Amino acid sequence: MAEKLKISDVANLLGCSQTTIYKKLPKIRDRLAGMMTKDSGVLMFEPSALDVFRSAISTASKDLVPVITNTPDLAPITTRLETIERVMLTMAEGQAALRSRVEQLVGENQALRLRLEAPAPTPSVLFEKPTPILAWSPQPKPDPLAGKPWWAKIWVRVANPEQLRRRAA
Repeated sequence: MAEKLKISDVANLLGCSQTTIYKKLPKIRDRLAGMMTKDSGVLMFEPSALDVFRSAISTASKDLVPVITNTPDLAPITTRLETIERVMLTMAEGQAALRSRVEQLVGENQALRLRLEAPAPTPSVLFEKPTPILAWSPQPKPDPLAGKPWWAKIWVRVANPEQLRRRAA
């Protein structure tokens, strides 16, 4: 009995990926009727199945090559591209002219603005000496005994009415 091949062996012998084999398998399953068995969940193929896979892969690669029967006329396309190219070059030249004109107008605008604006005056505060700043101090309280008779002044000194008020409270 010949040795059976797994899908990875078939892919290695044919020089393609296992994904290609899996994709071709449903299409050629009827041609592989007696050459395919499943042993413990693994698909096994007879060596003769290689020819079936080889023919399926080779026909698929032939189908991918496009066949060009007639070439389209490229003359209208080339003339249109040339027209577009000329229009773009004309637009680029116009943009360059506009850009130079804008730069010229910006220069004129700056010159006019400098002529209209008065020069900024130098502040005279920079040349004066600063005035000294005095620290805050409370206003002195008026003397409560000013304008009182002599006997009221003696009474305040002897009796000390502030302490009498503090003790009473």
